[in-house]
Amino acid sequence: MVDHLADLVGLDEKGFILPPRADPVSFCEAARGTLDWSQAVRRELDEKGRARVLGEVFAADQLVPHDLLVECLAPARATYGIDPSWALAFFSNKHLPWYVGGSAFYEKADGALRTCLLVREPFRRKERWLVYDRGEILSHEACHLARAMLSEPRFEEPLAYGMSHSAFRRAVGGAFSARWEAPVLLGSAVILVLGAGLELAGLGPWVKLACAVPLLGTVGALIARTARSSATLKAAHRYLEPAFGRNSPAVLFRCTDEEIASLADAGRRGTPVSEWLTPQQGSLRWQVIQNRFPAQTS
Repeated sequence: MVDHLADLVGLDEKGFILPPRADPVSFCEAARGTLDWSQAVRRELDEKGRARVLGEVFAADQLVPHDLLVECLAPARATYGIDPSWALAFFSNKHLPWYVGGSAFYEKADGALRTCLLVREPFRRKERWLVYDRGEILSHEACHLARAMLSEPRFEEPLAYGMSHSAFRRAVGGAFSARWEAPVLLGSAVILVLGAGLELAGLGPWVKLACAVPLLGTVGALIARTARSSATLKAAHRYLEPAFGRNSPAVLFRCTDEEIASLADAGRRGTPVSEWLTPQQGSLRWQVIQNRFPAQTS
C-alpha cells in the first residue's frame, strides 16, 4: 500500500481525502475519473458553448474563470491545505434558495464523483452579495466537496464555517448541518405568528404560548447541538496543536467524526498526543496526513 502513498498525497492536495478502510487503488481510480470528467466538461464548454452537468445545462460564460476560482479558494488552501480548483463552478441562481449564496452538488457515477459548485449571479460582478463573501462561499463549498468521500457529516459544517471572517458565522453557522433545520425553524416561526393572530382574534394568550413551544424547542435543540459540536472541535484542536501547530486545522479536517470525538476525549483525559498517534501509524490515511503535515512529537 505504501507504493500508493505519493499518489494519495498528490490527490489529498487537490482535495481528495482518503476515507477509512478505502481501497487505495479504487480510490485513486475514482479520483482520477473525477478529474478526467471535469476536464471533459470544460472541453465541451469550450467546443460547444454549453454542457450538461448533473442534469442541468450550463453555458460557457457561466463558468467561474479558473484564475478567479483559484483566488477564491485561498482560504481553503491556507486553512485546510486543499486546492480543488479543478472543480466546475458556475454563476447561477438555479437550485439555490433565496437566502443561500452558493452550494455544492455531487453524485457518484461509475465509481467517480461528479461535482459542481454554484454561486449566485451577483458574484460575477462583485465580491460581496448581502452578507456573503465570494471567496468565503466558494471555499466553504469546497470543504463539502473535499469531505464528500468521507461521508462524515457531524462536524462538516462547523469545519467549513471555521474559515469565516465573521465570528458570528463561525459560532452559529454549524447549527444548520442538514436539510431539515431551516424548514423546521421557519415552520415553527410561522406557527408562532399564527398563534399571535389567534390571540388577537380573541382567544386567550395560552394559544400563543402553546404555539411558541415548537420554535423554542427547535432553537433550543439547535443551540445545544451546536454547543456540543463546537466544544468537541475546540477540545480536539487544542489537543492536536502542540504536535501539529498551525497545521492542526488541516489535520482535524481530515479526521472522521469518531476520531474528532476521540481526540477531544484524549485531551480531556490528559493522554499524550504521541500516545494517541502511535496506533495510527499503520493506517494509510494517517501516513498521508503525516506526510503532508508532520507531527512534532517526541
